[in-house]
Amino acid sequence: MAAERATDHDVAEMEAVYDRMVRSQDDVAEFARADLEFHLVVAKATGNSVLIKVNNVLRSVLSVSMENIVSTLGMRDGLHYHRLLIEAVRSRHAPEAERLMEEHVVGTIERLRSEAGLAESGAAPTRIPQQRAGIEERLALHRAFWNREEQPRPLASFRVGDFFFSRHFKAAHGLLEPDTPVTPEMLDVAAFLPDYERMFQESETIGQDGFWTAEPFTGIPWMEAILGVPIRAGRESFTSRPWLSSPAEALEKVRFDPENPWLAKYLEFTAALVQQSRGRFPVGMPIMRGPTDMLGALLGQQEMVLALMLEDPAVMRRLIERVARAFLSVMEAQRRSSRPFMAAPPSGSITSGRPVRPSGGRTTFRPFCRRRSTASSSSIRRA
Repeated sequence: MAAERATDHDVAEMEAVYDRMVRSQDDVAEFARADLEFHLVVAKATGNSVLIKVNNVLRSVLSVSMENIVSTLGMRDGLHYHRLLIEAVRSRHAPEAERLMEEHVVGTIERLRSEAGLAESGAAPTRIPQQRAGIEERLALHRAFWNREEQPRPLASFRVGDFFFSRHFKAAHGLLEPDTPVTPEMLDVAAFLPDYERMFQESETIGQDGFWTAEPFTGIPWMEAILGVPIRAGRESFTSRPWLSSPAEALEKVRFDPENPWLAKYLEFTAALVQQSRGRFPVGMPIMRGPTDMLGALLGQQEMVLALMLEDPAVMRRLIERVARAFLSVMEAQRRSSRPFMAAPPSGSITSGRPVRPSGGRTTFRPFCRRRSTASSSSIRRA
């Protein structure tokens, strides 16, 4: 896209940042900053506002670990590919520019894995000595965050690899057949464990502020499954489908069952990960749906909104109470199966976005959202 839309000014900016990289070869920190700046300039040349915003965020996040990457891999590859990219953009050769960028990014990831001695997905990885030196500093940054104290920089952490978490696991590949029903017995917990170890080792290698957290297989919509919603596979992940026609039917059929097979599988993952961790990493919750999303999964999103506006408020409150209690029961069951990490439990639930809901949402949902948030000592809400 940059090769198709870049102006002469954009190309001149790329050249200027490239020159900064050349001049900074004796200064790893400055070289790393210029390297990130180059990718932002390329994004700006596309004229795509979403891509520009994403690159701005990535620059903030990667600035924490980019120096480590440059120190590990050196500077030659960055200079080589950036020079070729400039020429491809200058000559408007879009396919070549796309090929070079993909080769550059994929090659960097593969070299990082190679330098760390990491094996292919599913294979037993080479052990990386745990770096304990930075633990106290990281803990201090986290404590400062929770205490709302001034910090030298934002906390940043990220996962390595595919955006679709389900594809991180070799054991899940055979299940990702579109529209195939998925049941708990199809998940072999032991088969997932080598990839958890691999991802932990990768995270330790790149260096970051966060503590890598193992979670019961993230691809499954656990709360929906535990409440009885059928689960089906897609190409990248697993989804649920609404199965109830009304709030009244939901009240009749939805029950939290401590013996539910999906809950048993969730806790089986938790116990196996706690054992595998041996205190090296925390075991926590994947991103779980809150009361509104759970109702949408049970009834359908549009049907849920209409029910909030048209149904008897008392019926809706009873249903919300039921799904909220189910969520808290799952939290408590996992807490009993887990161990504290660094003398603190894993963080609580995360929600994003400014909510849009009917006027009754304040009285209908707020009490249950508050209870869900206060169920953990460290809950985050993103605005």
